Amino acid sequence: MMPRVLFSTGWFDILLRQPDRTGDFSMDTFEGKMKELLPVKKEERWRVYDRAKGACICPSCPSYSMCAQGNGEVLFCIMGMSFRCIRDDAGCTCPKCPVYLEMGLSKKDYCMKGSEKDQRWEKVFG
Repeated sequence: MMPRVLFSTGWFDILLRQPDRTGDFSMDTFEGKMKELLPVKKEERWRVYDRAKGACICPSCPSYSMCAQGNGEVLFCIMGMSFRCIRDDAGCTCPKCPVYLEMGLSKKDYCMKGSEKDQRWEKVFG
């Protein structure tokens, strides 16, 4: 089990935070999970990612390619876009993935657009 650590909210966190439908700027599930991983040692973080890879449905997506399979590319929502293998959008199954639900993700097409964190950054600063 990962340690729960309380963090003070800095100005940078507030810039990235988006209000919900009611205008509330409180931390969402994804932000909370990522902050929990910050103090965790690199080796444990990779174990968490490896467990998530087991639930990942990227290989069943219509956009997933043989190249991506051969390179072991999965978990784009956390790890980032495909390095060179996926360029054609044949459909997206991200919102149906158990990792998507558990992590509180809100974007899609991670294999072509980058991780949840990358896409949130682009929305605010892009």
